[in-house]
Amino acid sequence: GLLVPLGILGPKGLALDTSVASSWFSTVRRTRSPPAPWACPGSGLGIVCYTWKGKRKLTIKTLVCHYAQRNDRSYWLASAAPLPMMPLSEEAIRPYVSRCAVCEAPAQAVAVHSQDQSIPPCPQTWRSLWIGYSFLMHTGAGDQGGGQALMSPGSCLEDFRAAPFLECQGRQGTCHFFANKYSFWLTTVKADLQFSSAPAPDTLKESQAQRQKISRCQVCVKYS
Repeated sequence: GLLVPLGILGPKGLALDTSVASSWFSTVRRTRSPPAPWACPGSGLGIVCYTWKGKRKLTIKTLVCHYAQRNDRSYWLASAAPLPMMPLSEEAIRPYVSRCAVCEAPAQAVAVHSQDQSIPPCPQTWRSLWIGYSFLMHTGAGDQGGGQALMSPGSCLEDFRAAPFLECQGRQGTCHFFANKYSFWLTTVKADLQFSSAPAPDTLKESQAQRQKISRCQVCVKYS
């Protein structure tokens, strides 16, 4: 048969937009100092609502907040401000509430825990976001409590404090630190005592002694 010559080449197509095909994840960093923590470009700043209690049920949520109803209570991560002697109201509450920043990352951030005083390393090709103390859970009003998964960045708080959260009561509109609310932290475990019986009870009053008994952690994110 006859050979037909090739036609004229058409214009070059547009380059593939790789940002559309990529997956991005958000992570939250909290600080207990009054200024807001560092934030990535375009990220949002806020305050940290940890849990709330309504109709005698304790609900654990991450950065989801609603107006209180009836005698509902909400719990907020506290700043490093000295503990107040009296309940707080209106603008007096602000210095006692932790600040936070929401950032976008190319992978899900995870927390790793050492259960000793050493900082656990991030896996190879992973980048460190921050180091802290291993926070497990807390109790609220009534006989209920809750916390976040240990792999969640929310389980690695940058600072340790025996009273890490503030309780706010919707009806009164006041917030305070209450002695009957408890926080639970991962403890340090010596290598030769991992499978021994429960440790002897002890009371730690000094802040430095308390810190030495709390497991250390690091939040890591994978960068390819």
